[in-house]
Amino acid sequence: MAVWLFYHNRTYDFTVIGLPTWQYFETIDQKTIEDCNVFVFNSGFIDFKKNEVFKFRKYFREKYYSEPSESAYQGYDALWVAGKLFLKYGKKISIDETQKAIEGIYSCYFFDNIGSGLGFENRNIHVFQPGKDLSNDLTKNNSLK
Repeated sequence: MAVWLFYHNRTYDFTVIGLPTWQYFETIDQKTIEDCNVFVFNSGFIDFKKNEVFKFRKYFREKYYSEPSESAYQGYDALWVAGKLFLKYGKKISIDETQKAIEGIYSCYFFDNIGSGLGFENRNIHVFQPGKDLSNDLTKNNSLK
């Protein structure tokens, strides 16, 4: 059954843009998510087809006897990205406009300077449809500018 909005004898098809936490709610009916054409955005997206993700999951399972959480992927990326930048720039990390994306296992990072002395912000976002295919990032390699 499709979900429709009725107003003055007109039928409207609609799309719902959801928050990242919606994907973890147990009380939201999956059929409703499909019917409402829900899109969810998140700062990260784990592509389980990537070899690096496979290796990380294998190592994590062997060491901790459980599946890695989203926080584990974020933590791995935080150390990986910071380590790469530290090795390249030392204590004075500098990212210029020609800096290419830094690929992690949780996200691809496009850093933007948010102001003198204020640091850098990741401008990458991922969008997917939990009712259709969680393995399909609809904004692959796109950044917000």
